[in-house]
Amino acid sequence: MVEVDGLEHQFDAPGFHAIRKRFRNISQPVVLKSAYALLNVAITGHSHAVFSNVEAARTTFPFVPKALYELGNFEATDVAGACFESVINVVEIRPHERVADFIQRMQVDQNNLTAHSSAPWLEILKALSPEDASIMPLISRTQIFNWVPGMGTTGTNPNQNLEMVMIAARSDIGMAVNAGIGGPEGSTVFLHFRGTFVDEEREKTREIAHQLEKITRWITKEENWLAEVGKFVECLH
Repeated sequence: MVEVDGLEHQFDAPGFHAIRKRFRNISQPVVLKSAYALLNVAITGHSHAVFSNVEAARTTFPFVPKALYELGNFEATDVAGACFESVINVVEIRPHERVADFIQRMQVDQNNLTAHSSAPWLEILKALSPEDASIMPLISRTQIFNWVPGMGTTGTNPNQNLEMVMIAARSDIGMAVNAGIGGPEGSTVFLHFRGTFVDEEREKTREIAHQLEKITRWITKEENWLAEVGKFVECLH
């Protein structure tokens, strides 16, 4: 048994299959991130959800000459080293918007975040007011949503010659949510919460995990796709 820090939670959400079948352009991470955005405003009471998410940032590189792309043989794996980027999500929650339209809007936002994830951080800060620029680093490490491909193999050892005995992280962050999907039916959501808040507020984190589960189940149910997104609060009571 691998010892893991933080708090883990998992649940089945069979509605993932239905929503992917109906909306083929919607990715699984976006569905869960939509639920996370709703959870954010449920807790804060604000009209907008603000958090960061991690991008692999290997689809476009602003420093690569266009001529290289035109050769047709450029691959992101040709670039050595990690390319991870933190991008900021500012999501307006429109209570009367249909759930289906909300998730579609989240997918458009996600596509743009991916396309521009390599935008120079310092240049972005220069374009902002001093007040807005000062809070950007805080936003980037307060709440983090991170989709982890392959996390659905939780509980197994992907290494052939090594035995994993412990996973630990002590980052300067408030709360990071690593998420993935897998399981026998491909609809089991795996969540791993880490960070200072998680270490200090275990029971509150457990409550947040259950709330995220309820919202995810609610938005993936077909009967709710045409409902107003603001009605999600009903599933929390």
